[in-house]
Amino acid sequence: IKGETVLRKNVPDSITSWVISAFSVDSTFGLGLIDVPRT
Repeated sequence: IKGETVLRKNVPDSITSWVISAFSVDSTFGLGLIDVPRT
């Protein structure tokens, strides 16, 4: 399976900050990580 998945979620509006990170595992390329977490 090749491709990209986008997840869209509504999150509460508050004074809380959010940090998003991600990883993937592929039989050819191994482990993949994003370079910088998104805020």
